[in-house]
Amino acid sequence: MQHPEQPHEVTALIPPPTLAPSGGGGIVGGVETAFFFLAGLVCLAWVGYCVKKGRTYSGHLGWHTREEWPKLFWFELLFPAAIGLGMLVFSIKTLLGY
Repeated sequence: MQHPEQPHEVTALIPPPTLAPSGGGGIVGGVETAFFFLAGLVCLAWVGYCVKKGRTYSGHLGWHTREEWPKLFWFELLFPAAIGLGMLVFSIKTLLGY
């Protein structure tokens, strides 16, 4: 007596795809790291330019000097300095593999 043929369970020979880890892997990670490094340098260059010239640009006030608005001058340079430094630290850590 013949048994009816039962379907066999098919097992995959190839494992399911997984998401690649981010941060320095492959060409995209290298481009991202280079972008962060250059953007950090641009931010810090802007801060250096403003400190050297003694003035900064504010969208609603235009250019103003350190003597006109001393607190606003330093406050407006604090944000790009922190962002630029953070981008440099992130990109250097990525390049070193931390």
